[in-house]
Amino acid sequence: MDKSRAALAQGDNKSAISSLDKLLRLPPNRYSQDAQEYIGLARQRAGETTAAKNEYQLYLRLYPEGEGADRVRQRLAALEPTKTAVQAPTLKVVKPKTEAQSTIIGNLSQFYFHGASKVDTTTLATGTNPQTQAGLTQTDQSAIVTNLNLTHRYRSDQYDNRFVFRDTFTRNFIQGQDNSNRPSAIYYDVKDRKLDYTARVGRQPGGTAGVLGRFDGLLAGYNFNSKWKINAAAGIPTDISYDSHLSFQGMGLDLGPFADHWGGSVYTIRQKVDGVIDRNALGSELRYFSPSFSIYSLFDYDTGFQDSNIAMIQGNWTATNGTSAHMLLDRRKTPSLGLVNALIGEADTSIKSQLQTKTYDQLKQQAKNQTATNDSRNIGITQPMGTHWQMGLDMSTSHTSSTVGTATSPGLPDSGTTRTYTSNFIGTGLFSARDVSVLTYSRTNAPTSTGNLYALTNRLLLGANWEWETTLSWFTSHETTSNSDSKRFSPTIKPRYKWKENITLEAEFGEEHTDTTSPTTTDKNTRRYWSIGYRWDF
Repeated sequence: MDKSRAALAQGDNKSAISSLDKLLRLPPNRYSQDAQEYIGLARQRAGETTAAKNEYQLYLRLYPEGEGADRVRQRLAALEPTKTAVQAPTLKVVKPKTEAQSTIIGNLSQFYFHGASKVDTTTLATGTNPQTQAGLTQTDQSAIVTNLNLTHRYRSDQYDNRFVFRDTFTRNFIQGQDNSNRPSAIYYDVKDRKLDYTARVGRQPGGTAGVLGRFDGLLAGYNFNSKWKINAAAGIPTDISYDSHLSFQGMGLDLGPFADHWGGSVYTIRQKVDGVIDRNALGSELRYFSPSFSIYSLFDYDTGFQDSNIAMIQGNWTATNGTSAHMLLDRRKTPSLGLVNALIGEADTSIKSQLQTKTYDQLKQQAKNQTATNDSRNIGITQPMGTHWQMGLDMSTSHTSSTVGTATSPGLPDSGTTRTYTSNFIGTGLFSARDVSVLTYSRTNAPTSTGNLYALTNRLLLGANWEWETTLSWFTSHETTSNSDSKRFSPTIKPRYKWKENITLEAEFGEEHTDTTSPTTTDKNTRRYWSIGYRWDF
């Protein structure tokens, strides 16, 4: 998308069409709608009138509503021949509408998931006949999962307000498994264009003013000018479930953009649990963005524990010839550093109750003892190889430190360093205009095991409505501590059918065949699973 925008800005319509065509061959993503509009514009500017009309008409079938649809209709009208004029009509500047607009968009999906496993075990004993245990078959998954994502938007000259609701409900049919309902977002967002303030109240994601996870509360911001914005947040974390009460207050300052590319933020946050400090942190973010290079870094330091919670930097680079590279260095506490970590493995999950028998400093030390440090590194490169192929190489390492543990929660050993090497060959347009095929090989070296993964995935578009995705994977591993070998074959088929313009029917059928052999036993595990459902975009 970055390459296509840059090409359009430079008048290089041919390169823009090439980049956008590659993007549109991928599975639907957050860039698909803009890419469909831009490829019509690029073909129009290149003089490909018929192709431009086809791209614009496809856009209106996929995205009939919204500001983009209005622009596309106007461009399409300019391409239609008229009886009274030889040249295309001159477009007039359309003044923005002043009346308020109210729209509702979102999607509803429902899927039934089913899975069943069968295990056959053969005991191998020296000097005796092998004994085979009767196969054990059981249903391990049977549930309907419903997801609702709804946004009501109100726009006027002064306001741009939103009400957002996202919820997942799981109805389990297996005895002993409870139903669950998880509302991930329920908030009202107010934005005043004239006074330049924003406010959001309700259950919402974090990411501002040092809030690391989802919370119930208030987030407010005020723009001093185009480059300075102050934020304040207060609320209750919802991703931590203990018999303790948590609350926080945070302040942040957003900076930029400066020199057209740089931006960032600084913040401070204090979180309490049962009246004492749980987390007291300072942090900063730094961002740089250009069409060819971007970088993002995050640093979070807890002044109470006097230790860094998160130190992360990631970057992406794209060359003019299509070569792209990425890098990630991430060091963070797991779980996130806080006094509540002292409750891990405890029967009594109340900080207030724990303080009856332990001092605050003892609980801090116990929390540090229960908190590991995870180091992750990743680097990769993707290189185009002709019109239809590109190759990707990726290397990553992961290491988690040991924990001390407590009398009720034993410490975890050091995981050692796990290294993974992955290569991908990606083919586009091999069988149809927008099919994608991916051939993957991955090698994992862990302290006590090694593994090899071979996989082939193909996504094929059949006509205007059908999509067929097939995956074949073969995995082998060797465990040194038990001297066991494992082999797993996994075929999967995912058909999708687009019914009407906004309803998609989807299904998945798959199997896993796993054979594990050790000096004493042989296990054969077969698992069959399938799902079927629909997605309605409105």
